[in-house]
Amino acid sequence: MPVAIQFTETGDPDVLHATEVDDVAPGSNDVVIDHEALGVNYLDITQRNGAVKVPLPSGLRLDAAGVVSAVGSSVRT
Repeated sequence: MPVAIQFTETGDPDVLHATEVDDVAPGSNDVVIDHEALGVNYLDITQRNGAVKVPLPSGLRLDAAGVVSAVGSSVRT
């Protein structure tokens, strides 16, 4: 099962938790990327500490690299 780094409240780094998430199927215009590397940038930090508001729960998701594992029916390659 995939794992995501998420937070349900803002604060110090200890609010981050590894959470198992369901596999997702792409919508018709979407792609699914299996992440192999994630970077934490300044915006991730300001969102986690509450300086920049995001809907909760949220997670680290801005800088990533990986492999496309699924494509939606309308995606052109």
